[in-house]
Amino acid sequence: MNINPKTRKIATYGIFLSLIIILSVVEAALIPPNAANIRMGLSNVVIMYSLFYMGRKDAFFLAVLKALFAFLTRGVTAGLMSLSGGLCAIIIMIILDMLLKNRISFSLLSIAGALFHNVGQIIMAAFILGSPYIYYYFPVMAAAGCCCGMLTGVLLKFSMPYLKRIDNPNSPINSGD
Repeated sequence: MNINPKTRKIATYGIFLSLIIILSVVEAALIPPNAANIRMGLSNVVIMYSLFYMGRKDAFFLAVLKALFAFLTRGVTAGLMSLSGGLCAIIIMIILDMLLKNRISFSLLSIAGALFHNVGQIIMAAFILGSPYIYYYFPVMAAAGCCCGMLTGVLLKFSMPYLKRIDNPNSPINSGD
């Protein structure tokens, strides 16, 4: 059955946004309440996939939708933190991918994305709080970003075949066989 490419794209956005939301909820359930606001970034696996296999516009769009979800469910501050971190992460991954095409692993790109996600969030937090003291927290965020970035890079590599099935109209799962 042939499906209009525009319809397929909208459906793919819906599925990927659903995955982002589910992974965010699962992640929130796994993190202890006093974990110093450090998150693993599980939903970033879907954003990274969209960046490298769907396109830059798609990744930006999904990052904005993710931030909108955070805004609607957790408030303005969470939405701004998600947006600033997500956009910084995507931008650095695009730059590194362009400069080091095929010479950098997903794990290293993911680590860079996680670090710059933290940079974006720290800058936004300093703006919201009106205090430069938040920058003292960056070493903690950077250490967590390296660990969590490695984890999401490995998860991306592991989950790619499954995500490709959703995105690829010619895969056996989509052909109705």
